[in-house]
Amino acid sequence: MLTNDDQIAERSVLLHNIGRVPGKPGYDHYICASNYRLGEFQSAVLLSALQRLPEQVARRHENGRFLADEFERLGLHPFRRDERITRRGYYFMVLRYEAEAFGGVPRDRFLEALNAEGVPCHQAYGKPLYEQPAFKREELLPLYPVELHSRLPNYEALNLPEVSRFCKKQVAIPHPVLLGEHACMEKIVSAVAKIKKYADEL
Repeated sequence: MLTNDDQIAERSVLLHNIGRVPGKPGYDHYICASNYRLGEFQSAVLLSALQRLPEQVARRHENGRFLADEFERLGLHPFRRDERITRRGYYFMVLRYEAEAFGGVPRDRFLEALNAEGVPCHQAYGKPLYEQPAFKREELLPLYPVELHSRLPNYEALNLPEVSRFCKKQVAIPHPVLLGEHACMEKIVSAVAKIKKYADEL
């Protein structure tokens, strides 16, 4: 796409990149948009890589189940298991961090310590979905027929304290980590156990 209009260019980038502003870190979405980032070359490579997908999904599921059981024992809580889900794909393994289980160490300090132990992790989604700028009425109204405007929820007026609290307790391990060998998963568990053991030194 070519344009000499800065506003059109900026809007196009937002539409292309799920509503995110390039260069701004985190998961802030400023408009309702989609993900059009995949190019033709990447598509060709991924078509070939799809042959490995079943094996990778199975490994992530198995490793995720192992980590969930071990983390629960240490006080780092995975999502409740739903037996209707026969195989988890995992984009992130999202966990609920309880500072009390780690000697009162704040979540962000725990993340620093776990990263220092060589386990990639981060805070996942920093805010509830309804607080995203893309859900402001001025962004949503143009997307719907006028007759539906009165039926749109007022997301800006929502206050869901449990959701907000959970966002401040999230720990996310990215899916590539779950492709490791079982010995790697054991090292991850050992790293969490080490942080718990030496929490008073953090």
